Amino acid sequence: MDIVITNTKRKTPPRILLYGDGGTGKSNLAAAFPSPLFINVEDGLDEIDTQALPIPKTFDDVMSQLAWIYENGSDFRTIISDSLDHLEIIINKDVCEKNDVSSISEISFGGGYTQAFDRFQQFLTGMSAIRIKNNSTVVFICHGHVRTFNNVSGADYDRFELKLREKTGQLFFEFCTLVGFLHLNISVKKEKAGFKEKTKAIGGNLRVLSCQPSAGFQSKNRYGITTDISLPSPQEGYNNLIKAITGETK
Repeated sequence: MDIVITNTKRKTPPRILLYGDGGTGKSNLAAAFPSPLFINVEDGLDEIDTQALPIPKTFDDVMSQLAWIYENGSDFRTIISDSLDHLEIIINKDVCEKNDVSSISEISFGGGYTQAFDRFQQFLTGMSAIRIKNNSTVVFICHGHVRTFNNVSGADYDRFELKLREKTGQLFFEFCTLVGFLHLNISVKKEKAGFKEKTKAIGGNLRVLSCQPSAGFQSKNRYGITTDISLPSPQEGYNNLIKAITGETK
């Protein structure tokens, strides 16, 4: 076997995961990406002027849509899945129907969750194939929730994480080149109230995207971004994000 050493750095479209509370503007930000096409699992785009495929009712519908995009979607530069946690509901329902049970937990030895994870892998393989063939950016949208983090180096603590089964969330976290937590720029301060102190929230008028490692939430990026990205509007937010990814803001 001949050994050939190559330079691994290449310019490829980013793989992005946006998550946060409902109503923080995740779908609006994704819609500001170039030539977007939504896989509209959540049915939450009524107020957004964009393009989307029909709302899928089954996991087979979702995979059929991926096959259609693979063959016919070369004009779309951004493929968006909205949202992963609603896709998890569809996948769990598919597993239940295929196994003739009413709850995925009824399948012995965690087999139902294994089958669901396999379906997520199929979905991710399809999205990856589209990205490679059509040179498209892929964007995944997900809601977040607070979960206790098992801290092996100290006391456990709560943090925001993807609203997915942990193994599934890790699958997408590892695949994406940027995982951004979208939230309001809220800070807190303590005020004296008689003999007591109370905590008051301040700020919160500007949305920001945090994509650097933090104890308070899951996030990461492979672009050297170390500061929050401001999102005054969806289009300005997209512009700021791309500048951060390409290093124009450094």
